[in-house]
Amino acid sequence: MHEPIRVLIADDSRGFCELFATQCSRTKGVEVVAMAFDGESAVQATAKQQPDVVVLDIILSKLDGLGVMEAINGLHLQPRPKFVVISALALDRVTQLAVEQGAEYYFVKLIDTEVVIQRILELSGSA
Repeated sequence: MHEPIRVLIADDSRGFCELFATQCSRTKGVEVVAMAFDGESAVQATAKQQPDVVVLDIILSKLDGLGVMEAINGLHLQPRPKFVVISALALDRVTQLAVEQGAEYYFVKLIDTEVVIQRILELSGSA
């Protein structure tokens, strides 16, 4: 049996984090290992938990999502977690910068979270 995909969720909306975590918990093979409600906490939790996937918003307090990805990349974790962005910010330049920092997917809110979970499974080869 495969190990579950370890997911960290970083979003300033506790409601979104809890909803997404609940949906992940209903999905076989996905485990939420941490939630962070600001960018600095997201980097710290990633360093501690070393998730397989970091699901994050671009708009975060203390450190924005682009800064979070840059900081996590600077940790040189092996393997580096994959990034999935879910944000209300739909600017081409921001999307491009996120992809340059390693975002595998960039979804615009209000995306169906089931679609996001399916992409997470695909990233790990579990789908």
